[in-house]
Amino acid sequence: MSGYFGVARLDGKPVERRLLENIAEQLAFRGPDGTSIWHDERCGGCFTRMDTNSAPQSEQQPVVLDQRYFLWGDLRLDGQADLRARLGEPKLAAGARETSEDLLLRAWNRWGDSALDRIIGDFSFALWDAHDASLVCARDFIGARPFYYSLIGNTLYFGNTLNVFRNVPEIPLDVDELFIADFLIEGISLDPARTVYRAVRRLPPGHLLRFSKNGIELRRFLKLPVEDSLELPNQQDYLDAYLQLLRQAVNDRLPQGEVALYLSGGLDSSSVCAIAAEIAGARGQKDKLKAFTLGLQPFVHDPEPEFAAVSARHLGIAHRLLTEPELIPFAGAQSQDWQIPEPDQEYFFIRKKNSSRKSRLTRMSCSGATVAMTSLRDSPGPTLYICGASATGRELLATSVDICGPTSASRLCVPDCA
Repeated sequence: MSGYFGVARLDGKPVERRLLENIAEQLAFRGPDGTSIWHDERCGGCFTRMDTNSAPQSEQQPVVLDQRYFLWGDLRLDGQADLRARLGEPKLAAGARETSEDLLLRAWNRWGDSALDRIIGDFSFALWDAHDASLVCARDFIGARPFYYSLIGNTLYFGNTLNVFRNVPEIPLDVDELFIADFLIEGISLDPARTVYRAVRRLPPGHLLRFSKNGIELRRFLKLPVEDSLELPNQQDYLDAYLQLLRQAVNDRLPQGEVALYLSGGLDSSSVCAIAAEIAGARGQKDKLKAFTLGLQPFVHDPEPEFAAVSARHLGIAHRLLTEPELIPFAGAQSQDWQIPEPDQEYFFIRKKNSSRKSRLTRMSCSGATVAMTSLRDSPGPTLYICGASATGRELLATSVDICGPTSASRLCVPDCA
């Protein structure tokens, strides 16, 4: 994902460009394809771009509308045609594309923060309103992209990468002992707003944060609706409705070009692969799909590679099995090259920076592809899992969408890590 960091000051002191330049250097690993820095007296930020080639992206941030709204963020909006229709805008011409940032700003200009009730996708962003001298930050309902902030006096620091907050002199780095206790007992923090640092908070999914002269406001902007049970005449109608939602979700996210598909051999990933193969085939691009499977043999009996191979042959798509010759728990975990912002449950470290077994195999899977699609095993229901890599394979993204019904067919999430 691209990286961003910013500062909003309401204490009368100017934003320091030197701080933003320093943070931009620290964020370079997030975005190797371009860096931009902007600030005025009260607000400023830096942005490092990673081009995944899967959707139009703004080359620089902040993205500005009418010299009033200034947007930093990492986002992708889905259902864009529906959103344009709500805005009363004509359909895009064939082949025309626009960035999610531009569309979001127009929606915000029309509806204000009520736009959050009308957009779907995965996003975390901060939007500075120069007229009102206020900052609004938001994170999508599932928690697609991370968002952190720290309020020090009348200054709010924000960004999507926890590590860089360590480079702000004003932010104390005292450890949050309750976070550590939760991790040791449960493996995760039970409070979605806590981080390993007491002074740095995590914006919970589905929440909006507003910072203004009136102080700071934090509220949930979206909740799952309580719906009546779905009653259809017969079993086939349920299957047809599910397939319609699955096709809608995959089609909205399947880009042009080469795509890597995670295929475990189970029902979820096989279903996503089947729909992707169907859609790509209709586009004449089925040869652009490549499925991969992570094998656990010889460590355990693992029949999934065989099941996955059968599925790939049936779908007529290329398939690759990825395995590891050895797994050594915590090997290299004390190395200075292994840098993670918070405690992690990934036990199989190796002695190469950012090369856990999981991330290394995922990088291998995206070789030659700009986007990888799969299901997410730990989700409560069938899901679509999407990984995007830069054209050079320098960085990876991951998102997923819960395919549970009409209201959740377009909700995305990524592992909350930085």
